Formats: sequence, C-alpha cells, structure tokens
Amino acid sequence: MRSASAMWRLRSTTATRASTRPAYTSSRLVVRLAVQAKRQAANVVRPVVQALSGSLKPHQQGLIITTSDFGKGARDEAARDDKPLIWLINGKQLVKLLIANDIGARRIPVELVEPTGFELGGDEAND
Repeated sequence: MRSASAMWRLRSTTATRASTRPAYTSSRLVVRLAVQAKRQAANVVRPVVQALSGSLKPHQQGLIITTSDFGKGARDEAARDDKPLIWLINGKQLVKLLIANDIGARRIPVELVEPTGFELGGDEAND
C-alpha cells in the first residue's frame, strides 16, 4: 500500500464521487487525481480498486479513502506495477491525517498528577 505521507498536500479532498480535477501541483507538474471516498463498515474489496483503475486515463492517479479498511485483494490490486498509481487511505490513517492537520479535532494539553507518599487502607479504600 502506498503511504499517504509520501503524497503532496491535496488541494481538494471534498469529492464524494470520482473526480479528475487537478488535485495537486508543483511549479512544473499538474497531476489529475480521481478521488473516491467510502463510508462503510465493511472493508473495501478488489472490484472497487479495479473499477477506479479502469476509469483512469494515462498519467492519472487514484485515491480511495475509507472509514473502514482495505481487504487483501484491494491492497494487492493497488500495489500492481502494471496499473495506474492508486493511493489507499484507511480509517486509522485518515484520523491520523486529520489530527496532524488540525481538521475536526484540537489538541488539549493535559497535566497528570500522581499521588505519592501515602497509601489508602482500611475503610477509606472502600469508600
């Protein structure tokens, strides 16, 4: 599976269906990226990856984001060298990316206090 951390920052990730708008650019390179987002409990399977791969034109890439995970067949299909490049982001990776980019979550510092130097015993321990 290709890691999302190796990708360039996406300009637009709000697509709900496959889209081939320019997704990220550099000063010399424009890459068209077809995006599919899946919200489901079951793992994404090979036919989903095959369908996206088959819809891509030469020099296009694909990205499938799911709230669940990818089956072994889907991962194997995305990793094939003879097919267009398809990135996979599962639910755990998605949450990490959202937190890392402060999207939909915020960090709150917490101070932990550990009592030392005394032990509870007798009736106080059962209260």
